[in-house]
Amino acid sequence: MTRARSYGQVQGTSASIVRRFTVVLSPAAQGSNVIVRIDAKRYARGGFSIDGADVRGPCEEMSDIPGQFQEEVDALGSKIQSALASAR
Repeated sequence: MTRARSYGQVQGTSASIVRRFTVVLSPAAQGSNVIVRIDAKRYARGGFSIDGADVRGPCEEMSDIPGQFQEEVDALGSKIQSALASAR
């Protein structure tokens, strides 16, 4: 069973969170440096559309990233780092 979570409201409607991960790889003495960033915005639930890399609709920036999202960013960075190390 999953618990419903409240992410606040956008324009008086319950909000959904849309996340975008950006990964930057740069050469290092031993392998590559990996930087992973998350951009998260609250969108009115049912009031946005995704078209390729663009998300359209009224939104609010999130400055308070939930801990579980930070864990996902850290895990993604670790997976990428491991994959790069094993590809050498």
